[in-house]
Amino acid sequence: MFFIEVLAFCTVTILSGHMGIVEAAANNIIMTIASIAFMVPLSISSAVAIQVGHSYGLKYNALIKKYAIS
Repeated sequence: MFFIEVLAFCTVTILSGHMGIVEAAANNIIMTIASIAFMVPLSISSAVAIQVGHSYGLKYNALIKKYAIS
């Protein structure tokens, strides 16, 4: 899944090279916004996974459920 997403981003970037300067600049802006929108949920999910793993290692089942639900 991740590979397909990276492939799509790279393909769009390569194809925008065949367009004009304004279109390439617009594509760059949109790709930056899309990357930021993707990174926020990814970073939150990574932080939650670390917290769940840490709680699992400490055998705190109540915290595991709390972190997994939130």
